[in-house]
Amino acid sequence: MNKFRFLKKTRVIIGALVLLILSLVFLDIYHLIPVDLVQTALSIQLTPSFINLLKAGGLAFSGFLIISAISLLAGRIYCSTLCPLGLMMDAIIAIKRKIRKKRLRFKNSPNLKWLPYSVLFLTVLLVVLGNIQVLSLLDPYSNFGRILTVLFKPVVISLNNLLYDGLLTFSNYTLQPIDINYSNIPVFVFVLLFFVSILVLSLVKGRWFCTHICPAGAYLGLISKLSLFKIKINADKCIGCGKCERNCKAGCISTKDKTVEFSKCVMCFNCISHKCPANSISLTHKQLLISSGEENKTDNVKQERRRAIQTLALSPFMIVGSALAHNEKAKVYEKRTVPISPPGSLNHKRFTEACTACYLCVNACPSNVIKPSLTEYGISGALLPHLTNEKGYCNLECTRCSDVCPNGALLPVSQEEKKTLQIGIAHFVREKCVVITDGTDCGACSEHCPTKAVNMVVENGLFVPVVEESICIGCGACEYACPVTPKKAIFIEGHTIHQVADKPNLKKLEPVNQEEDFPF
Repeated sequence: MNKFRFLKKTRVIIGALVLLILSLVFLDIYHLIPVDLVQTALSIQLTPSFINLLKAGGLAFSGFLIISAISLLAGRIYCSTLCPLGLMMDAIIAIKRKIRKKRLRFKNSPNLKWLPYSVLFLTVLLVVLGNIQVLSLLDPYSNFGRILTVLFKPVVISLNNLLYDGLLTFSNYTLQPIDINYSNIPVFVFVLLFFVSILVLSLVKGRWFCTHICPAGAYLGLISKLSLFKIKINADKCIGCGKCERNCKAGCISTKDKTVEFSKCVMCFNCISHKCPANSISLTHKQLLISSGEENKTDNVKQERRRAIQTLALSPFMIVGSALAHNEKAKVYEKRTVPISPPGSLNHKRFTEACTACYLCVNACPSNVIKPSLTEYGISGALLPHLTNEKGYCNLECTRCSDVCPNGALLPVSQEEKKTLQIGIAHFVREKCVVITDGTDCGACSEHCPTKAVNMVVENGLFVPVVEESICIGCGACEYACPVTPKKAIFIEGHTIHQVADKPNLKKLEPVNQEEDFPF
């Protein structure tokens, strides 16, 4: 069995690198990681690739096909080497073992096959019907992103600011202070509760979330029924010591029955990395799974294989149905206040059906204007990113959020397109403006407007703002600059369907004649 022990070491090294890279992607407070590297790192995530399959097609979903192919070869190895949430669970278990110097003991979990497949069926059904919320709430990649963005990133920024203050006393300007983009309290509480639940489950039940709740895990478990290589216990050699079961984080090994429920196995190789006294557990080719003494099980294995093939055969029709559902025209919200969806989302219906709320765009935004929503998109769009102008505005040529989106919820937008992309319209509330209420000049909104859509006109000897909607892009610079509190005198009303604004007619500055004498 020692010949298989290298598998765990290889898996741990790959998993550690993946967890480190993805953590840096979400905690990159200085935006140092190139966009191309971010896209490459996220191309191997199952759910974003699946959403790309629905939205973009072509090679955009190559990661989904690659992961599915690997699962046909070696089962749910994605769960133990590439899934960030699963790797976080492994890290929690490893830290616990280091702290207590005592190995955690797991045991075989009850056979609840109906639970993961029910979750998978419900998730796929809702996606086909155009509702992605359940997938978003249970997706391991998106939950990993939310945990790092909402819980860990503020800590990293706080440490950065503390170090900045310390270095400043020595006239060292290596670091720079960064504002913390806090999430609203309900989103924070939800993410915190989810993280605590994962923490407790990991220490008590190991990978129970992966084997019973996670829809991505259920899909891979279904494919793993056809896997070429599987973990197998030789019942004739097994002495029932339970060593393999105690080390199985997935709870898929039964010492009593001397079997491995491979659809739950995440291929962590813990069972074969520890010396089995009877050398009875190993990695085996599928054709060797049925020994000469197990002919009576042949029919059951064939039926199980046939059901898996039928499910896989039906999946293209489910995907096509979902893709057709996405082509419907977007519905317009009846509310007066419409949320501002990030550039590249095209329209709210498409965005709410494609975004899994991983918050990579929240992390990537250099202006901190993208934040998690609560009810802005309605109950079905809870947690999705939206734009606010409390701490900044959407820069005229910035496209970073659409560049890093891993699942096509935000399509790429060029810098030239961004200059006329109208994500909303500025609305002027006359009775709140300090020019009207206090009889004083201001003009902050006009001065900050990059397209000069906000102009100042003379009225009773004072300059009053007027919005030219045709060239307004809804960037929020005017709202951010407005000194009126708590409710601004000028604000952005989002578009449910993004528009294209006219190009502003900006006057070029006249060159200064250096030869002329200074007038005073």
